[in-house]
Amino acid sequence: MPRKKKSFDYNDTFPTRLRNLINENKDVTQDKVAEIVGVTRQTVGNWCSGDSSPDAAALCKIADIFDVSIDWLMRENAPQKINATLAAICDYTNLNEKAINIISSDEVFADFINHLMESEYAILIAESLNAANELITNARDALCGETSIKTPVETLYEGFRLNRFEAINEFTLFVNNRYKKAESEYRKHYLEMGKKLMPCIAMTKSDCITLDSEEENDGEHNTTKK
Repeated sequence: MPRKKKSFDYNDTFPTRLRNLINENKDVTQDKVAEIVGVTRQTVGNWCSGDSSPDAAALCKIADIFDVSIDWLMRENAPQKINATLAAICDYTNLNEKAINIISSDEVFADFINHLMESEYAILIAESLNAANELITNARDALCGETSIKTPVETLYEGFRLNRFEAINEFTLFVNNRYKKAESEYRKHYLEMGKKLMPCIAMTKSDCITLDSEEENDGEHNTTKK
């Protein structure tokens, strides 16, 4: 009796990416994939839903059809195209190809990531986001009757809102702290410039008052003369 192929959950990496590839390529339908790989359309449908998985030979053919790497089909944080260096970076950092490309091509974004990772806020933000994600997922599953968790839905949802707020608050603190020194220096120079300008402004006002008085006196003198 042949060994049953390992199945996936519907939202696992392979079935999700296979569905997306088929949906994004109008010329490559489930029927077309079945024809090229040499299986039935139902088998491809099972791959897309996660009910079963392809063997190594079929997986190679699927990768060839869509010009993607087998690693990318099976792992979330893997490069879409075959690139040994990029694959090694993705594997080491646990970041996906898009994140690596953005960081490597944008100095401003890379600078932001570096400062965030060096700060005390990065872990706090990540922990709050992870907790929020877990709580909202449990709350949704509880409403659908798909979890054995006994915690009331309202409590789960309030916990989600609290952790979401904490993540936003920690990120705001990071941004404020990031520019605290620069803003402090700006205000210091601004006040110094203000002190230097005050005598000039006072002198200008004094000159204006003197000119106004002279004009008024000239007017009175001319009227008297007439």
